[in-house]
Formats: sequence, structure tokens, C-alpha cells
Amino acid sequence: MGNDLGKLFMEVLEDYEIKNNLFCLTTDNASNNGKLADYLEDMAERDSSFKFKRNENLISCLAHVINIVCHDLIDKGLQSGAPIEDADMENVMKDVSDCFKKVSDRI
Repeated sequence: MGNDLGKLFMEVLEDYEIKNNLFCLTTDNASNNGKLADYLEDMAERDSSFKFKRNENLISCLAHVINIVCHDLIDKGLQSGAPIEDADMENVMKDVSDCFKKVSDRI
């Protein structure tokens, strides 16, 4: 699916003659978007007029990342069943940090 998306994306860039203007691609972290970025990088290696490097030009949507982290934190909070007044803020912040790390590792 990512390669099909990549071919279609390249066609649109070429149709609008904006292939050389692509600065970044902002996506959620669905696996097909990673494959799209791999496809674009492969195209850039074959076409010197097009530049794209996945690790430089693919940007995950921050709102999506925050949404995933919040869902993970809510799930952890619901699973713990601890009342708010008993919350250990040091552990809460560690959980927040762990959630962000887990999400960033998937990006």
C-alpha cells in the first residue's frame, strides 16, 4: 500500500510541477506512511532533481503523537485504579516520559 501511495503522491507532485518544492511530509505513524517515505527516498536516489530523506523530511504529526500518549496515560490510570490523591507524581512523570519514548520509537 505504501508503494502505491508513493506512486500516486509522485504523480501529483509531477502533475502540479512541485516535485522540487517538497520540503517535508507530515503524517501520522501508520506503517503505510513509512513505506511511502521509503518509496520517496528510493525515488530521490534515482532522480537527482528530487530530494527526500526519510529521517530528515518525514515529520510525525505532533497532535497525533500527543493523542497516543494521552490515551496510553489514561489507560494506565484506569488500570491502576488509584485515587487521584494517592498519585505519586514522580511515577506519573516517569509514565509520561515512557509513553513519549514508546511513541517516538514507533515513529
